[in-house]
Amino acid sequence: MMEQARAVDTDSTRSPGLDLEREIERIKREHRELKARLSELNSRLHLSIDEEIERKKIQKLKLLKKDQLQTLEAKRSN
Repeated sequence: MMEQARAVDTDSTRSPGLDLEREIERIKREHRELKARLSELNSRLHLSIDEEIERKKIQKLKLLKKDQLQTLEAKRSN
């Protein structure tokens, strides 16, 4: 019987506001990590072709995260 109690899906008991906050924090963390890696790459005098490709991908991902964050923060405001 205790096993069944533990098997309850916790997603159905969570507050939607709490999920939104967790998602915002996750995206902020990912954005910070991308920003740090981009800064590291930008501080180098020369980049390999692979590093240049990585830098471009990171720039795009960083913009995507920023857009996602703005969307979620707008939801939170409503």
